[in-house]
Amino acid sequence: MQEDTVVVYISQGLSEESRKQAIKEALIKLYRQRFAEIVKERIEKYSLQLKVAPCKVVIKDQKTRWGSCSKKGNINLNWRLVMAPIDIIDYVVVHELCHLKFMNHSKDFWNLVKSILPNYTEGREWLKVNGNRLGI
Repeated sequence: MQEDTVVVYISQGLSEESRKQAIKEALIKLYRQRFAEIVKERIEKYSLQLKVAPCKVVIKDQKTRWGSCSKKGNINLNWRLVMAPIDIIDYVVVHELCHLKFMNHSKDFWNLVKSILPNYTEGREWLKVNGNRLGI
């Protein structure tokens, strides 16, 4: 397999709709796996900088959120972010990690985000404008 090529094998005899669904499911599985690798690296990097550690990180299929952080210290991230530029992934990861210190969107929270990502507002804006394009 080449770096920029994905091969999906599909059972013969499937309807056109079933074939499309099988391809979509295979791509989502691949994207989720790749995103998990990226996220692991980014969480490690920014956890060190922020001196925090999530209890658990889960890759989810969230319809309306890019990420979330629970009071138990668990972080959920939307697999669709794998299609975004790395600086956008970093923004969401840092945003959620900062919630481990501030479970709100207070001035202190945003100052902490800004201390790690001075241009974080660009990431927020990018998601507002382009987020709806991250899908299959």
